[in-house]
Amino acid sequence: MLLEAQSKISTATHLKDLVYNTMKQVSITGSANGIGKAIVDLLLINDYNVLQFDIETDISIPQNRQTIVAQSSTGDIFINNAWSSENPTSQADMFSDILSAWNDNQTKHIINIGSLMKYASMDPMDIHNAYRISKKNLYKKTMSAHLDERVKCRLSIAQPGFTETAFTEDFADLEPMMKPSQVAKQILDIIESDVHIVETSFKRR
Repeated sequence: MLLEAQSKISTATHLKDLVYNTMKQVSITGSANGIGKAIVDLLLINDYNVLQFDIETDISIPQNRQTIVAQSSTGDIFINNAWSSENPTSQADMFSDILSAWNDNQTKHIINIGSLMKYASMDPMDIHNAYRISKKNLYKKTMSAHLDERVKCRLSIAQPGFTETAFTEDFADLEPMMKPSQVAKQILDIIESDVHIVETSFKRR
């Protein structure tokens, strides 16, 4: 009898989660590979509706960003993952654009994908300086918006450590690195948390 009751509770919980997730629409930039693809794969497994914007939707072009905002208008969660080397400010610009559209809606959630590389020291000869500066600016803009009482939507910034992606091939000697799937799990935890997680940093230990 007890096992039957537990089974019914488990089934009811699963159905509740299934209904919750299928009702949630997530938009994500940079979905074609690396962290973005891992997030998409995990969200789909967990029955989320996912609207993907890959490398063909270049966020360094203002018109493309406006198209992303328009197509995401009915969404619940926006994961700002893509970064463009052609325009290092593009990810922060994408955040500004989606924030302008979503800022007064308490039901919406913007998750910026930052990086612990923003804490790294600058080397004048390092080609990754633009990436570090852009992630630092993204962090500042996220925290500034969080402190702005006029902003009603939920904001989070995730800051993973070195992760195995095409971008970090030059850092292959920095072991151990995180797997994109590990970062994706952290993002899913942020989405499904009952607690408002504004800032989270994580790395493989």
